[in-house]
Amino acid sequence: MKKLWAAVLTLCLVFIATPALAYELREPIGDYPLTTEDITLTIMIQQDTLVEDYETNQFTLWIEEMTGVDLEFEFLPANAAEALNKLSVMCASGQELPDIVNIGISLADLEAIASSGAFIPLDDYIGTITPNLDLACETFASDNLLKYATSSDGHIYGLPTLGCGIHDQVPKKLVMNTTWLENLGLDVPMTTDELYEVLKAFKEQDPNGNGIADEYPLVGSTDYDPAVAIMNAFIYDDDDQHIIIEDGIIKPAYTQEAWREGLRYLNKLCEEGLLAPITYTQDYNQLRTMVNNEGDCIVGAFQYLSQNMCATTSDFYNQYFIIAPIQGPEGVQYASYIRAYPKPQWFVTADCKYPELAVMVGDLLYSDTAVLLNRFGIEGEHYVLAKEGDVCCFDDWEPILMQTNAGIDLWSEGQNVYWRNKIPTVMNHLLNGYVWNGDELDGNWRIGQGATQYYRYIPEEGTYLPLLLLSEDESYELADYKISVLNYADECKVRFITGDLDIETDWDNYIAELEANGLSDYMNLLQTVYDRQK
Repeated sequence: MKKLWAAVLTLCLVFIATPALAYELREPIGDYPLTTEDITLTIMIQQDTLVEDYETNQFTLWIEEMTGVDLEFEFLPANAAEALNKLSVMCASGQELPDIVNIGISLADLEAIASSGAFIPLDDYIGTITPNLDLACETFASDNLLKYATSSDGHIYGLPTLGCGIHDQVPKKLVMNTTWLENLGLDVPMTTDELYEVLKAFKEQDPNGNGIADEYPLVGSTDYDPAVAIMNAFIYDDDDQHIIIEDGIIKPAYTQEAWREGLRYLNKLCEEGLLAPITYTQDYNQLRTMVNNEGDCIVGAFQYLSQNMCATTSDFYNQYFIIAPIQGPEGVQYASYIRAYPKPQWFVTADCKYPELAVMVGDLLYSDTAVLLNRFGIEGEHYVLAKEGDVCCFDDWEPILMQTNAGIDLWSEGQNVYWRNKIPTVMNHLLNGYVWNGDELDGNWRIGQGATQYYRYIPEEGTYLPLLLLSEDESYELADYKISVLNYADECKVRFITGDLDIETDWDNYIAELEANGLSDYMNLLQTVYDRQK
């Protein structure tokens, strides 16, 4: 029955007729099945409570039908940190491992595991028996799939994965209540001066019309601070290490005069009650409760991935829209950019008797056929492919698919169709390829249009800090500096904004304390690693 189900699924995936497709899918390359022998490969994967049964999962059945290999599963904890810790202990203690370990591991964390000899290098296999990965490397050359899968010893231990749409790469977006703008006859603000006037009107002119001064013009939480989006109107802020690069030289943004000017502006908003101080004491759930207030709408603007901070079932949902990045007084206009980088995902262990076969099974998963099934479900049932003339929700990107009403909510619904993204793959193009359904209030359309606005303002290559390929010792050193330097800088940012520190009289002491905490040594470390991997 298991093989019969897989055969039916394969027919559905391969032979559904689709008229004049807008995008040419990358079908699997290679001779399938990979074997006619009775071979079983065991896979260790993180347990996912929203996957009902990996053995009978339709994605599993499709892989088995395509490759001729029977798959059996062993599980790591669902929590990523716990999973990595358990795997690390198993490797360090020399426990016998399954044939394949399928879990994303950063190069820094991989150092110790690789040195234990638990995983075999895949260098000799890549480029010889990996036609689907080879095509992905060629098609998405700018993503440097193999570079960011290469450990410091020069070996590649895991087939890489990369799956992050532009929506998630520009997460710090300002979302504004456009109904309030309409109520007050205001335009969407485009500059810091215009933003100030809009927020002032939100505070003083009763935009929700209830006759009560209950509005919060701009509010956030400790993990969704709107100061990040606003600081990008003064100087680039990645909201991580707050680093800028000028002519190849790494500098801390938080010591620059432009950062100080941004703090002056944010302090002004806070002092006048336009940026709520509770931003720096409340958490995400408290912010979400405010945005979804049970009575009148009370929030004018916030920072989030999208308008979906407001529940789609809320009466307020269609009031909120992402607005474009704000431009500062010097013409600065950036979007915080979290570039998606590959990481090793599919590891073949030293205990595997069929390493070549294990690599080829992983290679199959780079085809669009595999990616579509594992991310979106079955064509015709959970999604349909784009046709000529369809419009993409993300400007500048190619329309590829539209999820149907039967589409599975990957993030909340239990299902037995796919593994929920946990494979070596490249899917950025698919995640940016949602077809617009023609409704201007459609959630995907609004997210796509908002993300596109921000993506156009990401910093130029060579001006932001890329993923640094650190040794294990460098990783520990960097972690120490994040505690001694970054934590202090972030703490003082909040104190300057809220007025607990004076931007004029306390600035010099702030700079001196950063230096005393190791700022120069921290920058030297980053510069050394950055120069090494240019």
